[in-house]
Amino acid sequence: MSNIIRCVQMDKEQAEFLRTKTPEYRKLKPGFVETDLFVDDLVEEYDEMWPLTEFLWPDFDEEKDVPLTYSKGMQLLRAVVQCRVEFKTFFLWEMRRIVKREFRETGVEPVDYWTYWGVGRASDWTYWGV
Repeated sequence: MSNIIRCVQMDKEQAEFLRTKTPEYRKLKPGFVETDLFVDDLVEEYDEMWPLTEFLWPDFDEEKDVPLTYSKGMQLLRAVVQCRVEFKTFFLWEMRRIVKREFRETGVEPVDYWTYWGVGRASDWTYWGV
């Protein structure tokens, strides 16, 4: 399992794709089912644009390699789980950056639930639902 998804290696186009989803993610509350469903839908949309199978196995041929073997299925499952965790982490840092900028510009601390719990520390809820 040499290939694993990492947000650090994400190119600008992929990061911009996630940044466009930040306003929708900000409306959701951490640790809630709706948030996890949003991230699941986001992983599916991401997979349509940049298939995880092509990343994991560059010579993957859908006609001859489907159905997947058990080991390849487990690798794909691990990649999806890793993707979910890293998307949540990406959004945590993106929200932290946005809220700090808003605080610098206005001088008023944000009072909504998301910014109260999400800024300044990576708390346990970041990794729930994985």
